[in-house]
Amino acid sequence: MTFKKIARELGISRVRVNQIYKSALKKLAHQKNKEKWREIMDTLEALEEQRVKKENLMQGERK
Repeated sequence: MTFKKIARELGISRVRVNQIYKSALKKLAHQKNKEKWREIMDTLEALEEQRVKKENLMQGERK
């Protein structure tokens, strides 16, 4: 979704959407959040690995 579409949906300017976006990125990159993001990314990677294994098993059963 573009900033323009988000702005229209929320009834704010595209510039304001950009400001909020930059502020959010700055907060997410803050040192206090790095460990939280590391845990989230580890979990997402594990889930993706499980999905791929399951998909490979299902493809093997089809052959």
